Amino acid sequence: MHRMTPKLRRIAVAAALVALAAGAAAQARISDNVVRIGVLTDLSGVSSDNAGKGSIVAA
Repeated sequence: MHRMTPKLRRIAVAAALVALAAGAAAQARISDNVVRIGVLTDLSGVSSDNAGKGSIVAA
């Protein structure tokens, strides 16, 4: 049976806490029955070919 080292356990716990905090922060906010959706994209970096201006049009 494989046991987790203390260092790996700390990393796993930290990753789980970050994931929980990110999920709690990413709640939808509806005001006056209007839902606003933002697009976070890369227009000039290494991912601009895959997720550039076309991803804004697609959204």
